[in-house]
Amino acid sequence: MSEWLIGFGSDVGGMHVDLEGDLPDGSRHVLVWELVARGGDGPQVPCTAAVLLVKKLARGALPVRGARPCLDLFTLDEFLTELAPFAIRTSVARGQSRNRSANSGAGAMHAERLPNQR
Repeated sequence: MSEWLIGFGSDVGGMHVDLEGDLPDGSRHVLVWELVARGGDGPQVPCTAAVLLVKKLARGALPVRGARPCLDLFTLDEFLTELAPFAIRTSVARGQSRNRSANSGAGAMHAERLPNQR
């Protein structure tokens, strides 16, 4: 049945994350992170964390074992390096919000290139 709908989709997927919060000086700061996966490479994104951890385990580079939160087992740079062979690109824009309203949108923003961005 899914084949009936194939013409309505594409092999491109994406993710968009907006974060907004207060800096120590009281100003409002905004981060916008985006990921775009082309060529059907989107399924690599959720798999990459497991692949990265297995590689670290195999070479004895994972200092802890057992059930625990996995918040610090690899860095963003390690994750992006593992994704480098795929058609997956990310970007970050940073800026300050114009006002303190949650729906205000970002004020002045600047983009930051990440290692796997073309």
